[in-house]
Amino acid sequence: TDSINQHVMHPDSNFFWLDWAQSHIQEAAAADSFRTLDYGYSLDDFNAGFTQAVDNHTPIGIKPFLQNRFEATESQLEILGVNFSQKSGSMHPYPNPFRNHVFLPVPESGFAKLRLMDFSGREIAVDYKEAGSKKLHLNLESLPKGLYRLTLDSNQGELKSFTISAE
Repeated sequence: TDSINQHVMHPDSNFFWLDWAQSHIQEAAAADSFRTLDYGYSLDDFNAGFTQAVDNHTPIGIKPFLQNRFEATESQLEILGVNFSQKSGSMHPYPNPFRNHVFLPVPESGFAKLRLMDFSGREIAVDYKEAGSKKLHLNLESLPKGLYRLTLDSNQGELKSFTISAE
């Protein structure tokens, strides 16, 4: 359940696909002459339904609903004592490929340094984790599309390296 929550339900993973789906069905939604006959919804209502309430039928929009669901699931997992970052073999950056942000779950104990480099070895971004943190985060909004190397160094001498892709 924790892997599903981090890799599938995480807003940084699924919002990209929602935006993609919306852009690909926009033309069909605009051409649908029955849409307004069924419930009286306009094309603006269709677009607003992704981020906000349209009426009593859709009180918060799909993105806020998914964000709330992700946060509630994460809280429930913590109550149950499930800690995604401490499971062996579960330390992988997400989402991958990424658009604007990348996260990496890390063990809660100790210090860690996350570095993003291009394949020439040039350091692009760095994040440091204090003891007690569960994940590292890099904001990469202006990063060009392509492949990058993500490395994790810890005070316990561990070095992990991942190849990630910017969309």
